[in-house]
Amino acid sequence: GLRARIRLRSLAPGAYPVYVMGAGATDVSLLVAYLPASAAPANETCGTAAPIVPGVALQVGVIDAQEDLTSDCAAPLGELTYEVTLSEPKDVHVWATSTDGAGKPALSLWKPDCTDAKQELGCNVATAGHLFERGLAAGKYVVALSATAPTDIDLLVELHPPTAEPADETCASGAVLTANTSIDVPLTGHTDDVNSGCVAGAVDAAYTLNLGAPSDVLLVGRISDNDQGGVSLVQAACAAPSDLIACGVSTQTPVRARAHKVQPGSYRVVMETTNAAPTNLSAFTRPATPPILVPFADTCATAVKIPSAGAFFQGNTANANANYDGGCDLGSQGPGGAPEQMLKLELLTKKRVILDMKGSAYSTLLVVRRATGCPGPEVAKACAAGYFTDRSFLDLTLEAGSYWVQVDGYAGYFGQWFLDAFIVDP
Repeated sequence: GLRARIRLRSLAPGAYPVYVMGAGATDVSLLVAYLPASAAPANETCGTAAPIVPGVALQVGVIDAQEDLTSDCAAPLGELTYEVTLSEPKDVHVWATSTDGAGKPALSLWKPDCTDAKQELGCNVATAGHLFERGLAAGKYVVALSATAPTDIDLLVELHPPTAEPADETCASGAVLTANTSIDVPLTGHTDDVNSGCVAGAVDAAYTLNLGAPSDVLLVGRISDNDQGGVSLVQAACAAPSDLIACGVSTQTPVRARAHKVQPGSYRVVMETTNAAPTNLSAFTRPATPPILVPFADTCATAVKIPSAGAFFQGNTANANANYDGGCDLGSQGPGGAPEQMLKLELLTKKRVILDMKGSAYSTLLVVRRATGCPGPEVAKACAAGYFTDRSFLDLTLEAGSYWVQVDGYAGYFGQWFLDAFIVDP
């Protein structure tokens, strides 16, 4: 990362050269500390794990450990190991926090035989690392501690009586997510027990989504600040990465994943984050329809109509003209900003309108306007700049009426674009 750190242990008296290198020409700060002579920690493997006392915080420097374990939560440094012994079934919480903020702790919990990757029970990489396993049987376990950069860490293990799992804990728990609705998903008290292959080391909740006809599906997960989240659509078995149908991962909210032409049946929707912070989850569906190509639509007069349930559109603004500005565009753009194409939306009643440009090939700009003229006034909070990876996204509640949907470019960009529109009851 942005910090390099080495510890040269038990050096004999003498003069030693220290070389400072970088990827470019810049100023760096160099700190040298003279510490009492020491030996490298011996708790490098599962066989040499050091005992740790539950309830007592331990200060650990992750600097020069060797990499001995293959965790699903890979970190660039090696790991140190600690042994936890349970005399009866317990909930096990492992907490880790960097005291100098130089790197994120990486935690993993193993059965005693760490030579097999299948013995890993769980892992987590987060600023405030937390690993939770519910109702572990009596026996010995190994906590492995690493980090994303050399850092000093407070490590704490806590043991509690076994707790009951939440109603949405696993794919078999029976919790149901109704299509075209949004629910809050508090992840406190959940564990990482859905191995979908979407996000490694993330606490998850699972819901059943029932589809009665071939459908297009858009999953939207809203995550808390400073978290990384994932939403995924998974086959009902929900047992292995091969069951994964669609997955979206991001540190930006909302996190989105979509799948088109999903066949009728029962599926699982999984919401997960690395920090287990509060989230919100939606699953929007519509009857499966072929993509709609937008070939011209350069002005309001040639706008392409959006069907009443929405549709999946694709177009290219490379050959379009720059006719209309956008209120959230980068400043100092020329008249009309970037080239755009226009769609028209007619609502007979009040609706919730979801517009997602994920997958577009350039920095997008998406604007919804009232069609009282051309281009008409922008709807409040209906301009979305998509200069980040997931591109523009809008979730609006609109009154009955006519609207323009302006597919534009941020800061002058243009190119191939995709737009998924879902129109549901508010």
